[in-house]
Amino acid sequence: MPRKTDGPKNVGDLARLNSPDWSRIGRKSKNKGNRFENHVAQILDDWFYPAEKKFLGAERIIRRTPMSGGWCKTGDIQVNPMYRKKVCSFPFHVETKKVQGWTLEAILANGWGDPLKSWWEQCLGDAEEGVIPMLVFARNGIEPLCMLRMGDYTPNQSVSHGHLLLMGIRVVIFSLEDLTSGDPAVWGYHVSESKEGKEKKEADIRGSDGTCVDTGVEENAGR
Repeated sequence: MPRKTDGPKNVGDLARLNSPDWSRIGRKSKNKGNRFENHVAQILDDWFYPAEKKFLGAERIIRRTPMSGGWCKTGDIQVNPMYRKKVCSFPFHVETKKVQGWTLEAILANGWGDPLKSWWEQCLGDAEEGVIPMLVFARNGIEPLCMLRMGDYTPNQSVSHGHLLLMGIRVVIFSLEDLTSGDPAVWGYHVSESKEGKEKKEADIRGSDGTCVDTGVEENAGR
């Protein structure tokens, strides 16, 4: 005869059995977000630094930002600190979001309310001066979309899905695929080289082969 298993002994036990495991749900949602950040980081890395990775023997230059905050800068995706002085700076501050419940039509019609506004506010607030804030967002069944300020948008680089006024700023939305199908040097013109007071434009240090590695690094590479 099969042995009977012990069931809930009281109402409290029954309630616990029927309650969702919020910690498990939270971990699952966090893992999905991490996977999306890694996915976007890989796409941007392959697009912006292909020659640099080959030259430096690097598997990845752009990576998902560790949760520990050990990389100092903000943003979900950024250049690995070990390569920051060896390559030209990445022109974007990237925030990523993957959530359900939105449509592009609703966003273009009314901005989709608070979630989009709060994401964009975070993106603008965390971006350093001289860097282009870029929000990358998606949901299941929809490829990632990008959102930029209209003034940062390069029409000959990407096909716009539309634009709207958000927090008093005219923004434009287009696909990440459209962004990464064009020449990254077009976007590099927006940003001058770095915090140490260099005034050189990104285009000035990008070689004829498209490599964005600083010439000083190349000179010392064989020593």
